[in-house]
Amino acid sequence: MKHLLFLVFLASTFILPCHAAGGIPARDALRTLGRVRGASWLDRVIQINGDRGTDQPATWHIIANDGKGGLREFFVNAKAIISEGPVPADVVAAIKGPAVDAKSYVKDSTHAFVAANETAKRVRLGFDSANFRLRCAPNTKTPVWSLELLDANALKLADVTVSAVSGKVLNTVLYPQPVPPPQAPTQTRQNMDKAREVVNNGVKGVGRGLQRAGSWIQRQFTPQPPQ
Repeated sequence: MKHLLFLVFLASTFILPCHAAGGIPARDALRTLGRVRGASWLDRVIQINGDRGTDQPATWHIIANDGKGGLREFFVNAKAIISEGPVPADVVAAIKGPAVDAKSYVKDSTHAFVAANETAKRVRLGFDSANFRLRCAPNTKTPVWSLELLDANALKLADVTVSAVSGKVLNTVLYPQPVPPPQAPTQTRQNMDKAREVVNNGVKGVGRGLQRAGSWIQRQFTPQPPQ
């Protein structure tokens, strides 16, 4: 991200994200995917990721079954698919899971953020932004939101799991000290930086190199069960 994010202390003694919302809900990205690539893709989505939302991410990373035994990823904003490509075969098995049922997916990323934010207020936790992930809980077909609450240095302060069906907070883990997130491979970080640059510059398309690139965030590919 090009913008440096800061914590602001409110009069109520809670520390809350105060940046102007510049992102989009996950459903908006899904609508873009359906409009551009066809509604059938929406029935095959298995995971939705969004980074550094304040309160919502500017771009969503959507992973879906390609109908041929593999997976395909899309970087999507409110207006366009910025980048897309196949997920490498050697990591497909680690990511695969049931498709998120649109009928069960009731609570969007906006509700998930509000629930996580209220949880942070109750425990007087100040945070700067959040990483989002939606997928079915392990061994179920029930979609859940997993949010990582981050400080201004993108270090993890807490994990909050929210049901995408009921909107209830299912689990909260607070870390006594900020936790560095797992590092993605160098090429992955470079590809993600390119995608972010496209978003920041307002460009709607990228070259073939970025389209082919597998922009993986390793921590998002390993489902974390609610505790």
